[in-house]
Amino acid sequence: MDCSSVDDGYSCLKRCYPSDPVSRVRAQMDTPFSVEYKIDKANRDTFMVQQDRNIGIVKMITPINGPKAVVVRLHLNIYSRSHVLLAHNIAIITVYVSPYTF
Repeated sequence: MDCSSVDDGYSCLKRCYPSDPVSRVRAQMDTPFSVEYKIDKANRDTFMVQQDRNIGIVKMITPINGPKAVVVRLHLNIYSRSHVLLAHNIAIITVYVSPYTF
């Protein structure tokens, strides 16, 4: 795998498999709150999110043929202890798929 840092994230050149993590998103907050991660409806056939406490791990569930740029929208809902919605944020993750197999 060849990874290098870019201005707003990382660029990795490698062969991806459906079970590989695409991105990890963490909600920075104190204990009395909870977070729920959801993949946007447009991306649910290709990606899923696995939640581990306050960390959301975006994974590809079906292969993507390139060349293509896929924009994944990850919804983060922050709830109070009584499950009242306090905040709604959207993380936008762009996945660039090469036309080549590595």
